[in-house]
Amino acid sequence: MARALRPVSILYFKGWGCMAESGSERPGGEGAGAEGARSPEAPAVPPRWEWRLTKVLLFLTALAAFAYAGMWSLMPVSREEKTVIVEIPRNWGVRQIAGRLKRLGLIRSEWTFLLAGRILGDWRHLKAGEYELSPSLTPVQILDKLARGDVRAYWVTIPEGATIKEIARIFHRMQLGDPTRFIAIASRGGLRLGADYGVPRRNLEGYLFPDTYKVPRDIDERQLVRAMVRSFQREVLQGLADEIRNRTNGLSVEETVVLASLVEREARLPEERARIAGVLTNRLRRGMKLECDATVQYALGKTKARLLYKDLQIESPYNTYRHRGLPPGPIGSPGLASLRAALNPERHDYLFYVADGKTGRHLFSRTFDEHRAAIRKVRGG
Repeated sequence: MARALRPVSILYFKGWGCMAESGSERPGGEGAGAEGARSPEAPAVPPRWEWRLTKVLLFLTALAAFAYAGMWSLMPVSREEKTVIVEIPRNWGVRQIAGRLKRLGLIRSEWTFLLAGRILGDWRHLKAGEYELSPSLTPVQILDKLARGDVRAYWVTIPEGATIKEIARIFHRMQLGDPTRFIAIASRGGLRLGADYGVPRRNLEGYLFPDTYKVPRDIDERQLVRAMVRSFQREVLQGLADEIRNRTNGLSVEETVVLASLVEREARLPEERARIAGVLTNRLRRGMKLECDATVQYALGKTKARLLYKDLQIESPYNTYRHRGLPPGPIGSPGLASLRAALNPERHDYLFYVADGKTGRHLFSRTFDEHRAAIRKVRGG
């Protein structure tokens, strides 16, 4: 009788590409080798070097993003060349300043502005004042302007012949200083200020040099006076040093400034300055009263187109119709041309002059009779 055949299991091994016979069944009986009873595969675990590379890439990406954000916040807000006026009050801290700049659209980031100020060392030196800034400036450029105190300035022209009161009004119209305080400092506080610049005078009338000044908004009255006296020292005492040393008027420097102030207010045409200075010098040498209308107007405190007889009677040391010699001080701030004329007056024998209101010229006379004839002529008599 034939022997019964043993069951054969066929196993397939992945990756081998062959079949193998097994002479016995797997423990567990039926279907031990079936597909549905197979154990699930374990998830793949990346090698350790891949994790490290991923961390490095993430770090570099974050660093690049941070650097870009920093560079972006240090760039100008825009390319528009517009001007924004920014007032930085006194005693403001850098955080308050950064907040105002951010609100005005001048910087992108307060934090970056503060960090740049700390790194550059400017954050402790930002100065108060009124600034002209632009969104086209970088935060570093803005920091530099604030640290240098590069404040907005106004050009102010003080004309030749202006008095202290007139100068105060000019500054007041530009909203630069209080006129009452300016007048008080210039007319009564000059001993301390003027002495620093070779002008030891209590009243600085005549020594506030007429010029065009670049003045910041936050300047005070004392600084204004100091700047003008400093200009007098530079332009007159130093600039005209040789002419002062070789002057021919026979007067002291102080008397020369007084004479120049009279010439400045009397002369209407540049070419007549030295001739008018010669007339006044001739009268001084002869002991005659100067009878200068400009001194009476100064005593009156106002300028009149034509003086009346009663005006000539005003009691004042500046009234040269009543008092001989030069007035006690200048009657305004003479310019360089009048100072040069006073230092070296024209040599002639004229003793009188009268203005022709139509042409601005003066008619000069040697005698009183000639002078009366000149008066009739200009008045159409």
